[in-house]
Amino acid sequence: IKLSKKHPSLFLLLLSSYDILEAEEKQHIEEFVLYPLQFDEFLMAVGSEWYVEVIAAHYKTKRKIPDIVHQELLSTFDEYLWIGGMPDVVNEYLTMEASVNVTERQELARIVLLHSMETTAEESISLKCRQVFSTIGEQLKKNNQKFQFNLIRKGITYQMYREALFFLERHHMAYRINELEKEQQFKLFYPDFSLNPTIRNDELTAVERQIRLQNYMFQTFCQKNIPCSFWEAKSQANIEFVLENGNEYTPVELKAEGKNKFKSIHSFQQAFRQNGQENQDRKLIKKVAKFSDSNFVENDDFFNLPVYSAFCFENRD
Repeated sequence: IKLSKKHPSLFLLLLSSYDILEAEEKQHIEEFVLYPLQFDEFLMAVGSEWYVEVIAAHYKTKRKIPDIVHQELLSTFDEYLWIGGMPDVVNEYLTMEASVNVTERQELARIVLLHSMETTAEESISLKCRQVFSTIGEQLKKNNQKFQFNLIRKGITYQMYREALFFLERHHMAYRINELEKEQQFKLFYPDFSLNPTIRNDELTAVERQIRLQNYMFQTFCQKNIPCSFWEAKSQANIEFVLENGNEYTPVELKAEGKNKFKSIHSFQQAFRQNGQENQDRKLIKKVAKFSDSNFVENDDFFNLPVYSAFCFENRD
């Protein structure tokens, strides 16, 4: 913030855990949001900067990374999925050179967030904020991950908790992803996937890993300011992420080991096409982007990207 016209070279730097300024006040400042560490930043923190260059170079060309390096990166990425991107937790991990205190630091971060809701939110929504935040882990474990208010208490409606949801989003205490073209159908993710309290062991199960991957991918899209939704059909077909870029949709499949979503992708394409042609009232559909443990692959229908390369992704690719 420039302090005065008489001293244009004098600036003030403000740091806050909350989005405390109103829209009209923000006209006079340049605002930056600090997010948890992305995987490339984690690699740099642990002294593996050269991996970042390798991933970026192969992402650009879509050429396969040598298998031995690919396996090393998958292993390091799983380590990152356990530790997370919260600076305090990463610092503890580096200091101790072990994950012995990781769960305690993650729990401390959760306690701090809950305390912040209690002390910062208006009294009328403080309890609601904490109730919503405290059920995110349980919501994500369901087969149907859409947020269900009856897990808090029967009889609760969206309108009753609307202001609490807005508070959590505004202050970056939770991420919200809406179902495509349906505002009141949504999922919630943590500001960092490591805050999920349902996971307590440093060896993630397949289900736990998939949940953290989803959270990680949505964090990535949020940090990159990529508009994003999810899509579901009555036939139980679903697409984890649908990215929007102008007049185009990019379906994103987050592939679990041994599973493909060809039927879901086909259902999505059919829903937005008529007789093989895109409906004039609908957006065009680009090729499918897949994130998985496989190496780089690209063909006419899709391109597969290793999960560890998500930090390179741009929706214009």
